[in-house]
Amino acid sequence: MALALVHTDPNTGNDHALGTTLGTNFQPQCILYYRFKIYALNKPSPDDWEREFVSGGLYNSIDVAGFADHVLDGTLSDADDDLPDDPIEALSVTVTEQCYVVIYLTSDDPNFRFKEGVPAIKTADVHTTDYRKLMHVDNLGNAHAGTVSGICNLIHFAVKNVRLDGDDHFNIYVQYSSNTNPSFHIIDPAIKNRGGN
Repeated sequence: MALALVHTDPNTGNDHALGTTLGTNFQPQCILYYRFKIYALNKPSPDDWEREFVSGGLYNSIDVAGFADHVLDGTLSDADDDLPDDPIEALSVTVTEQCYVVIYLTSDDPNFRFKEGVPAIKTADVHTTDYRKLMHVDNLGNAHAGTVSGICNLIHFAVKNVRLDGDDHFNIYVQYSSNTNPSFHIIDPAIKNRGGN
């Protein structure tokens, strides 16, 4: 799908927050990890930015807090397997079982982070039973539920319900915070919920 960038204030819109609780019957099978990169250096217009998942993998671990620590401190081991959508196409997250999804935002321009004060992702339609417990991990490694204040480049959430098919669109809220040109943008990929196919 085409990747869109929306030049609006991300505090408004018709998208929806993820569910807040995991529930007692959540049994994650793995962690899906995606490193998301924005190429924006020397590209003053957001229309010229390039965005992609540059790497990732499937990890059999389900200790998502420990996993996040390894991502942030640069000690993440090689993946146990390729992603379900390897090679990665556009910005799609393919889920096939109950899991955690971890997204790490990087850029060639150090001014990027997830937007402060709002959830880093929201879904286009109501999927509070499918995607839950969005956590923001700040640059000190502290996890925050729902939203975060301060610098955050890593998020994770749980996929609780997996269906046979369907693309569930979601928005990623990105903040560009240079001293001369602070701005906020929305990027909209999809979760390709493939239900084990």
